[in-house]
Amino acid sequence: MMGTKAARETSLPSRGHAARILHQVLQGAPLESLWEDRVPGPDTAFIREIVYGTLRFYPRLALLLSWVTPKRRPAPLVEALALTALYQLLHLRVPAHATVHESVEAAQALGLAHAQPFINAILRRVIREQAQWLIRLDDSEIGRYAYPPWWLDLMRQSWPEAWPALLLAGNARAPMTLRINRNRISREDYLNVLESREIEGRPGKLAATAIVLERPLPVEKIPGFSEGFVTVQDEAAQLAVPLLDPEPGMRVLDACAAPGGKTTHLLEHTRGCISLEAIDRDAERLEKVRESIRRCGYTVSGLLAADARKPLQFYRGTPYDRILLDVPCTGSGVVRRHPDIKVTRTRDSVDLIQVRQLELLESLWPLLNRDGRLLYVTCSLFEPENDGVIGTFLEQHGDVQLLDQAPPGTHRTGFGCISLTGEWNQDGFYFASLVKSG
Repeated sequence: MMGTKAARETSLPSRGHAARILHQVLQGAPLESLWEDRVPGPDTAFIREIVYGTLRFYPRLALLLSWVTPKRRPAPLVEALALTALYQLLHLRVPAHATVHESVEAAQALGLAHAQPFINAILRRVIREQAQWLIRLDDSEIGRYAYPPWWLDLMRQSWPEAWPALLLAGNARAPMTLRINRNRISREDYLNVLESREIEGRPGKLAATAIVLERPLPVEKIPGFSEGFVTVQDEAAQLAVPLLDPEPGMRVLDACAAPGGKTTHLLEHTRGCISLEAIDRDAERLEKVRESIRRCGYTVSGLLAADARKPLQFYRGTPYDRILLDVPCTGSGVVRRHPDIKVTRTRDSVDLIQVRQLELLESLWPLLNRDGRLLYVTCSLFEPENDGVIGTFLEQHGDVQLLDQAPPGTHRTGFGCISLTGEWNQDGFYFASLVKSG
């Protein structure tokens, strides 16, 4: 027999589902895991659009809601429902009357019958006064760019001239990009496969392994995905392994491996002829790495749940020739793919993450061979996580040489290079190549 909660969830209309998911994210639940737990249904795409869109414009929508209801802040679930409805009114081509009616009905289904008059009133007010609200929003930086104040300040500091364009690019929809396993198929041949299936795709402009799909597809519908012919990976992320330049016969450490995109790229780049150890401190996410390696038909020397800051958990005494250090970061360069970071990150997050990034560098640097190379990677545009971290590390170590590398599509920074969100339709990634000398 179906439980009461399960029955209630099943009977929820799509807008009720969207509000509940948004509420869970605002309470701290990871967005990706909420989607993984969902059974696909006919309204999944619509629910996803509402949730992702509301998160993308959350600072803007929350500001509007605070103006419309200045006397009191609604209860969290009521607020989530109101925000999803405001997103539909301002950003979707959904009939306004349908949004109002269905949102009021969703309140009933969510057990919020007492909030139905409130939802009805604020939505009808926004519809009546929409023109003046839009003007007021665009006059505010938070309303115009849809980022929290601390994010705006940090982007201004990091990118004094480019910050407005980068913020707007972070609100755009990201493309679905594939990485070809050229050991299995050439890019030209794979494009022919796509054409034969009436799937539109084009070669990437920066990475020789990249193909950009005109329309996203579920992975199960991507030709050759399950057989390891292709992997979903942004084009800028595909620059990491060539920058690290692993060669057959080398010992290589992938220090923060999950979810495994760069792990499999290391193996493809070297035809599997390296001794590769992949670690991640999250055992559950490490299973995704294992699945990706298996799907692509490779094996690794070691796959271990371990904290890269604690070498005693994984290091066996033989130095590495290459270390890929794709550090945990704020993700500000991939916000268009993960809009929930607008609500899950704070200014304090940047400082805490920066400390962890330096700890990772300090812990792994002694494990590198002389003349070995460590590639430091973030998917952040915030300078403190990038040149800020590398600059501090260089001050403390005299045995570091920087490689001057800036592949096409990236810009040189003080100590590395960076791709900018939206430019060439890629994500924002920072790379710094460190060689051990002395």
